[in-house]
Amino acid sequence: MSLIQRITTSLRANIEQAVDQIENQDALIEAAIGEMRQANARARARLGRVQRDRQTLQSRRDELQQAAEQWRQRALRSAADETTALACLQRHNRCTEQCQQLEQDLAQQRLEEDRLRARLEQNERRIGQLSQRRHLLRTRESSLQAERLMQPRQDGPIDVESVFERWEGRLIEAEPVSASCSPLDSDLGVEFGPEFGPEAGVAAADPLAQRFAREEQDKALRRQLQVLLSKEQGDE
Repeated sequence: MSLIQRITTSLRANIEQAVDQIENQDALIEAAIGEMRQANARARARLGRVQRDRQTLQSRRDELQQAAEQWRQRALRSAADETTALACLQRHNRCTEQCQQLEQDLAQQRLEEDRLRARLEQNERRIGQLSQRRHLLRTRESSLQAERLMQPRQDGPIDVESVFERWEGRLIEAEPVSASCSPLDSDLGVEFGPEFGPEAGVAAADPLAQRFAREEQDKALRRQLQVLLSKEQGDE
């Protein structure tokens, strides 16, 4: 892979990563769904308070209705005493007026309760739709990513053998060179006889060794001469 191709691949990867960091659609949708669920939780708590208030108003209305009926009965029983009967009717009317006001308040509470319940149901449906759509898009994205990974690279496949060669060359350059022995010494001993090899010092000090060395050298020279003569005769 050339240097330009490697730079292009690196830049493209960095750009794609930057785009993903700037806008992660899945995370944005997840955050939006989370906010809607939090709003639903608050609305559900509000609905609970409205329902409790309605129940309290209903209990108070029932008590006032019973009180109004009780004062009406007392007024009837006190018909002989006009002053007492009028006082009972006055309390009866007051209870009736309060009941009427509570009925209006209850009507408002029911409207608020119905509105909150409808909004909750609508939001729940919306959350379900968004979650389903998010699931479908995530599935599509996963499929596209899998297909993209299986497709061949646009800048060509990586030259694996070239990479291995560069790697091995770098290791060879870094490895220390062994200097424990010199092949030149061994070659000299074989090619030119023992007087140039490791036994040269011994031959110089021992006459017998010198004689054997001369004989071996003569034999080697004779063999070399025979080879040379045979080669010349073959050429003729």
